Amino acid sequence: MTTGIAIDPSWTVNEVIAKYPDTISVFNSFGVDLCCGADEKLSAAAEESAIDSEALMSALLDVAGRSGESK
Repeated sequence: MTTGIAIDPSWTVNEVIAKYPDTISVFNSFGVDLCCGADEKLSAAAEESAIDSEALMSALLDVAGRSGESK
């Protein structure tokens, strides 16, 4: 994991996308609703999509680390 890259489970989907736009592909691959569910916290979005929150966080951090901080 790249130093300085942080994503907190309490962030909303929109907050993650705003800071790390490349994570949209991760949300799409996990089936997270980017329209109506984008104001939900990551933990709630994972629960609603019936996905492993740790796997989601790991994938998000991986993509964010490769793309670097955009803002």
